[in-house]
Amino acid sequence: VVSPESIAGITGIITDEEAIHTAKELARLEAEKAKRIAEEKARIEAEKTKLRAKGQSVVSYAKRFLGNPYVYGGTSLTRGTDCSGFVMRVYQNFGISLPRTSYSMRYVGKAFSYSQMMPGDIVCYPGHVGIYIGGGKMIHAPHTGDVVRVASVYGHPWYRRYW
Repeated sequence: VVSPESIAGITGIITDEEAIHTAKELARLEAEKAKRIAEEKARIEAEKTKLRAKGQSVVSYAKRFLGNPYVYGGTSLTRGTDCSGFVMRVYQNFGISLPRTSYSMRYVGKAFSYSQMMPGDIVCYPGHVGIYIGGGKMIHAPHTGDVVRVASVYGHPWYRRYW
């Protein structure tokens, strides 16, 4: 038979008061953790909102050049540009310096998956680039004889973000 006197010398036994204090401390720590998580989620959401706004600005600016001619090796948004010249000059308007070639563009910036795409991100293919505008579409300068236009994202490109 176990009596209070027989367990008095056993270590590790806590009183009701100690148990209540421990439970309160755990609850306080959990509340602090929940608050930190909520603050971090809010910070991330604010950052995403900022990125979306910046990306939308890139898209709006790029759309100003719809219908302008494709010119191989060109970098003029009004007189003619190729795909990488188009992307480079659009981003240059926002203070972002990109490499000149589509090949080089796919190796700089932050890589991510299609599910993380936001307007303003760059869609990279072997030998071609465009700017994602949302809804599975991109704006690009496709090839000789064509103009800057909107098209569906196709195949399996790489995706890059530069801000």
